[in-house]
Amino acid sequence: MNESATWREYKENGSEELREALILHYAPLVRNLAKGMHFKLPAVIEYADLVSYGFLGLLDAIERYDPDKGIDFKAYAKMRINGAIIDGVRSEKRL
Repeated sequence: MNESATWREYKENGSEELREALILHYAPLVRNLAKGMHFKLPAVIEYADLVSYGFLGLLDAIERYDPDKGIDFKAYAKMRINGAIIDGVRSEKRL
């Protein structure tokens, strides 16, 4: 996948197909970040929950990302995904 071309086209026409391609492309990033956080949290927090929160962060990052600002999407997405996971865990109040 040519990332810059995909981003440009997605931001121009909002294609659901391109959005899905971006989600699939960055899915391993979500899983890796969730896995890293899972080891730092109490055992009552499920890995699957962290992945779910992470995907919410990824979706938010995809919608808010502006490629014209010259910021690397992966770096931007990491912050949004980590933030969504932390917010999700806090909302559970199981800590």
